[in-house]
Amino acid sequence: MMFAWNDLYNGHLLGHFSREWYELFMCVLMFTAVTLTCSGITHLAVDVTERPILKKISMFLATSSLVLYVSNYYQIYFIGKMMKNQTFDEQMWLIVGFVGATFVIVYIGGKVLLKAGKVLKSKIIVQEEEIF
Repeated sequence: MMFAWNDLYNGHLLGHFSREWYELFMCVLMFTAVTLTCSGITHLAVDVTERPILKKISMFLATSSLVLYVSNYYQIYFIGKMMKNQTFDEQMWLIVGFVGATFVIVYIGGKVLLKAGKVLKSKIIVQEEEIF
């Protein structure tokens, strides 16, 4: 969905697909993929609680997917709007670069904020008042 989004609004797909049908198709495709993955009947469903390496990898992938979801749309939108006269290949390299840089900044920033929150939480002392 991310790769064709710019073409759907500005590029060679403009006018060939409606936005609503494209989004509906992607939602159905994602629903099918998530259902099959989480159903337990595929080989992709693995219990990671007993495997620490897989647990760390899955935690990294879960966090990374959230970071990509939160930060990728803006780079794609603005590069598509600001650089209409460049070819799709040139735009794609800029999009990949900006999404990659934003991913690193947001991922590392989130880890730093999480550690800072734990430190601040340990320093805050809350006393309960006794009511007689």
